[in-house]
Amino acid sequence: MPKKMTFREDTMPDNETKDKLEQPTKAAMEATVKPEPMPKPVRHPEPEIGDNDPTRHKLGLIEILFFVLLAGVMFLFVFGMLQHNREKKQEEALKNEIIALIPAFEQMAAEAREYKENDIFQAWPIDIGEFADPNMVDMPKYEFSWEVIEQTNDEGVLINEIPTIKLVTKESFGKAGIQVIYNLNDNEFSVADPSPEEKPVIKESWLN
Repeated sequence: MPKKMTFREDTMPDNETKDKLEQPTKAAMEATVKPEPMPKPVRHPEPEIGDNDPTRHKLGLIEILFFVLLAGVMFLFVFGMLQHNREKKQEEALKNEIIALIPAFEQMAAEAREYKENDIFQAWPIDIGEFADPNMVDMPKYEFSWEVIEQTNDEGVLINEIPTIKLVTKESFGKAGIQVIYNLNDNEFSVADPSPEEKPVIKESWLN
């Protein structure tokens, strides 16, 4: 009687064994060829800095010094401009006040010349009260006076007379002792200031 032949699994034909061995290899290759997509990075919004955050208001020493210096420069500039404008306005007002006195000088000069013409000796008046209105002589800020300056030679002989009308400032003017002198021979003004470095001052250019 012929014998039955049985086949064990490990004695399977070579083709079937090869297929079984190749199956996991293909799966691994497919995993390599088709990689899973990488997840996109998630961007987290930056936290907002609040008004009370100490880092928001933190300034360095250099910045603080810079702002202090800038404020000082601005203050000096603005203060200087205001002071300059104030002094210019005061000077302009004083100039107009002095110019307004020129007609008083001219009127007194005309009266002094008239006095001389009518004098029998053709002499100049001795005192301002001889020809000028008393209300014009003494003013709240100024006082007028009269002087005839005599020029002589070495022998003492009179060679020239210079009649002058003087205006002298009082303390109420802001500074006492400034003299504005009007020369009747030349019809010109001059200014004698005992302290020209102090204000207020009167400039000759305002009068001539």
